Amino acid sequence: MPQKTDVIVLGGGIVGASTAYALVNKGKSVRLVDQYQAGHKRGSSHGDGRVVRFNYTEAIYVEMAMHAYKAWDDLSSRVGDPLIKRTGLLEYGPVGDESIQLSERILQDYDIPYEPLSVEQARERFPQYAFPDEGEIIYQPDGAVALATSAVKALWQLFEADGGILQPNTRITQIDIGDTVTLTTASGETLEADSLVITAGGWAIKLAQQTGLTLPLDVTQEILAYFPPKEDATANHHVGTMPVMLDNFKLPDSDAPFYCLPMIDVQGVKMGWHHSGVAMDADEERRIVPEIVAELKNWQARRFPQLQNEPIQVDTCLYTNTPDYHFVLDRHPAHNNVVIGAGFSGHGFKFGPLLGEILASLLIGEASPVNLETFSIARFQDEASLEKRVGA
Repeated sequence: MPQKTDVIVLGGGIVGASTAYALVNKGKSVRLVDQYQAGHKRGSSHGDGRVVRFNYTEAIYVEMAMHAYKAWDDLSSRVGDPLIKRTGLLEYGPVGDESIQLSERILQDYDIPYEPLSVEQARERFPQYAFPDEGEIIYQPDGAVALATSAVKALWQLFEADGGILQPNTRITQIDIGDTVTLTTASGETLEADSLVITAGGWAIKLAQQTGLTLPLDVTQEILAYFPPKEDATANHHVGTMPVMLDNFKLPDSDAPFYCLPMIDVQGVKMGWHHSGVAMDADEERRIVPEIVAELKNWQARRFPQLQNEPIQVDTCLYTNTPDYHFVLDRHPAHNNVVIGAGFSGHGFKFGPLLGEILASLLIGEASPVNLETFSIARFQDEASLEKRVGA
């Protein structure tokens, strides 16, 4: 039987890896268990980049971003290579767009630098984009990308170097909780710890059910496509020059905004249609949805004059969504030795190192760096009163 540890962290994506890393550096013996390897493509923590930003419609996420930027820089210093790269961020939409107005107000409240731009100014400064004659545009210079797969792999390596126990390729089939926690693997092995942290993305639903907890989560598969520059392109589409964009010009009968990241590793601009995906079980085979790819191609044709219209790569990613698109960061209501981080709804990666600190603090009884009321499990007792987030 493997040695008993203080904590088992179940799920090794960005949140689980960050939590395991934080706990081992707080003096705990920790086992990080994942059914795949670091950076695998079946979950939510892979790819060359994820958006990091201050632009939010809720103050709590701006406060979290303030902590997260520092956490990313600290992690980069430890690794010796940047895991976050500033590139700027454009938030763009119809005149009077609610998301932009809320975001602008909060940036002002927290004294975070940004610039309102006219269409003419945006066209001159950012020739990578095509802007219609009317629109509302703000530019935030600290917009950035986190290097997704690289960050997860680095956290696994640092965790192990600091004394943590890695256990990849291990699927958990049973969870028993008493004074201690016992996990049974698909091969019949048992793993024991005093405490458990569940950070398993799309698999958190089934795992939480094994602890007697039903969380109102749903899983969607999202589509991402990378569009390369035309041969005669004159604009620079690389990270550091081309800003991230959030486009709030939405299609009729859709609440889903479009977004893009500049070129990082893949030699194409990464485009997505936020919350446009199809519902699926996390264990289902991934599938490319032609209708979503077609809408990404249509968006490319509308907004990116110097890119080719055929993607060079199409990927999938899972979103695990709560009814209000806020996270779950809380202790299990029936088991004091179980903490759950879930429902990151397509906007959690940017906070990864901070989320690890939060969950580690929850588990060992330290004060959280931010107020966690928004992320409580108790809020689901009255789902009818929940309101979805306004912005992306």
